[in-house]
Amino acid sequence: MKTLNYFVLSLFIILFSCVDKTNDNSGLSIGVNNSNVVINKLNPQKSIINPGSDSIDLNGDLHYDLVFIKSPEPLLTGFGIKTEMIKRSGIQVCLSKLNNYPDTLSYSTLLNNQMNWSDLTETKYILQSYDCHDGNNCFPIGNFLNLKERYLGLKIGNRFGWIKAVNEVFGPLKIEEYALMN
Repeated sequence: MKTLNYFVLSLFIILFSCVDKTNDNSGLSIGVNNSNVVINKLNPQKSIINPGSDSIDLNGDLHYDLVFIKSPEPLLTGFGIKTEMIKRSGIQVCLSKLNNYPDTLSYSTLLNNQMNWSDLTETKYILQSYDCHDGNNCFPIGNFLNLKERYLGLKIGNRFGWIKAVNEVFGPLKIEEYALMN
């Protein structure tokens, strides 16, 4: 009987130690390189200037998933520059719980299903712009105001990914890398 208990315990340990965890889609740490992530470092990096736009095909299906746009924005006393992003349907971006604009995430932030993900419809998002609604003042809006080395969280189906970006209000939006789980 004791031998049978040891056999069952040994079999139980072997079965659970051989679980394949390479396709574990429970989450992904931003910026961390592992065998389950394809990181595309852009050299040269994409640099979108005002006025201008550029696109990224995240999953290699020959369709652009994200379009980034820099354009002039009329203000009360002249012009500012706004930065926008259009995501096609089927792609989700991580949104801030505070203002529902695309969130700026830090290195090693864990992307998982509990984050505030956008819906799956094609949508244009403001990354950085101005709100001049009261007639006297214009206030900056969006979460990508003069950012260095910040990340935008992405989700396609059950795969997570990120875009590493630098945005200067009066300079270019630079896309340095993008990544997606296998």
